Amino acid sequence: IDPKFIKAWNSLGLVYKKIHKPNKAIESFKKALEISSDFLDAWNNLGTVYRENNELNKAIIAFKKAIKIDPNYIYPHINLCVIYTDEGNYKEAIKECKKTIEINPQFARPYINLCQIYNKIELCNKAIELCNKAIEKCNNGIKIESDNVANNVILSHFILGRCYLELQNKESAINEYKNLLQLNKNVADLLHHYIEE
Repeated sequence: IDPKFIKAWNSLGLVYKKIHKPNKAIESFKKALEISSDFLDAWNNLGTVYRENNELNKAIIAFKKAIKIDPNYIYPHINLCVIYTDEGNYKEAIKECKKTIEINPQFARPYINLCQIYNKIELCNKAIELCNKAIEKCNNGIKIESDNVANNVILSHFILGRCYLELQNKESAINEYKNLLQLNKNVADLLHHYIEE
């Protein structure tokens, strides 16, 4: 690799990340950042490797550096939301999701993250509203992180089913089970397990 070819270092980091060599990935992203400290993708990718390595403080720093360079760059906001949600810091997680929606209201991922958070904190009506928005965004062909539309639709239907059960609306939960049967039998079976409890 040409030592000054920033995109090559970033791409090499992504390859190392994919083959589960986090130290090599970190080294490659840092090389890219040595060349240009304002390379957003390298900061975000570095943060994701740190997050996957459970080095959450380092991940947060990397994501915040990307946001400082470009506050409208969506992915570090989404990644911060994931970390804050995992830590149980729902206030900050919600803030990051809402910032992402403010930047791009057509991006489905923050709606899904919010419906997960609201489900966790037992605000089921709000979760239902956001899951339906996420499904609408997915069905409108909006690209989501890694173009993984199907998994996001499945997750949204599953959360909807769980929320309906929390609200003791078994009929709607069964409808979500039927939706899931068309999308993913394993996830449908998991929801069915909750329905039968």
